[in-house]
Amino acid sequence: MDVAGDLVGITKLGHRPGGHGRVSYVLREDRWGQGYATRAVEELVTFAFTTVGLDSLGARHHPDNPASGRVLAKAGFARVGMVNGMIEYRLLEAVAGTRLAESLGDTLRIAASRVARLESAG
Repeated sequence: MDVAGDLVGITKLGHRPGGHGRVSYVLREDRWGQGYATRAVEELVTFAFTTVGLDSLGARHHPDNPASGRVLAKAGFARVGMVNGMIEYRLLEAVAGTRLAESLGDTLRIAASRVARLESAG
């Protein structure tokens, strides 16, 4: 994750057998609570389903880190239980499809706004 040339975090998409992927992320502590992790996970979800063609995604977080659970929930993941002391989440492509459409709509609106600003300034 890069913000104005400043590395603020890292996201990873692991590919598992059977069309399943695993989402991981780490964010610098001084950037917590600013929406960067949520945005990065949402973009990774879009990439996983549209470009890679995965059918489902999973993620985990430590129980002492509820903020990571909020990031996953905002990105559409559903909590499914505990696995090896970690809280497990899943996201299916069918569920993500609605979120992808919303995200793409937001992206198009932002792009159109930028184009309009550039045209009026030029």
